[in-house]
Amino acid sequence: MNYAGNWLHLFRPLDLLGAGDYRRDALTCAGFLAFVGALSGLVIGWLKWKPGLFGRPTYARGRTQPYRETWLKYHFWAGLIGGAFALVWAGSGFLSTNPGQIFSSAAPSRQELARYRGPDAPKVVTDWRPASAAGLGMEIVELRWSRLGGEAVLLSYAKDGRRAPVNVAGGQEKIVDAALIAAAKRLAGDKQVSSVETLADYDAYYFAGHEGGRAERPLPALRVDFADAGKTSVYLDPQDGRLLLRVDNSRRLYRWLYVAVHHWDFGWFQHAPVARRVWIVTWAGLGLILASSAVVLAWRRLRRSLPERSRRGERSGSPTPARA
Repeated sequence: MNYAGNWLHLFRPLDLLGAGDYRRDALTCAGFLAFVGALSGLVIGWLKWKPGLFGRPTYARGRTQPYRETWLKYHFWAGLIGGAFALVWAGSGFLSTNPGQIFSSAAPSRQELARYRGPDAPKVVTDWRPASAAGLGMEIVELRWSRLGGEAVLLSYAKDGRRAPVNVAGGQEKIVDAALIAAAKRLAGDKQVSSVETLADYDAYYFAGHEGGRAERPLPALRVDFADAGKTSVYLDPQDGRLLLRVDNSRRLYRWLYVAVHHWDFGWFQHAPVARRVWIVTWAGLGLILASSAVVLAWRRLRRSLPERSRRGERSGSPTPARA
């Protein structure tokens, strides 16, 4: 499934060819061409469609659309019904690569992250040895230190992604809110903190995502809002102090223009994964009909544009003899 879907969708074969550095540019160009193709096809389809009132035929032989040939009819109706969805899907895919860096980054820079983490952890943490955590269950697959300022916590991770604090010298069960707020202020610099809120549930911008990424978007989370021009908010993990997400007005626009339109993980769909999958598969099926019929029609048009001698040679099953 990965090779049939994600691997092709993200142009991963370019990595195997040593052209991985150009993959983002290739995705951007492909998304733009798909958007232009969907837009032009949709415009042509609407210009050609002349619907009669209450199903009254407007074309010869009782037809309500201009085509008699099967593939043309498939392409016409799939384009009219699914064309708008294909248009917004292609457009959002084009924006996913952040062309021209028109949207701000959701991840902090190295300098910002270093400022957020603050000074080095206490000496007792750096002297810790794995033997101190003996007796952990076999389901534990990873131990990870996380520090924030002068505080540190050691977490154990199970096979299913569950995490829990490990009681060792120099560690604690969680990062206290005061340390989180102090780290947020270090990150804010000269900007002021306007509000602090503990989230027990996801909001429109901080959510688990369509692939169930609760490990990357845990709850509860601390949201700290800054009083700056971009109305920046940062989401922090009280368990280990991670900076989970940073959003400003630019990233909020990106969330609705790309993430929401491309993945449909907002509103009612966030709480109805089965309905969301059925919805996307239905429209993707119409897109598949639209694309396959376009390929068939394009190939037929190309065949008709070949020289007459080439077509005669194909029909006879033998190459056309060359003239002396």
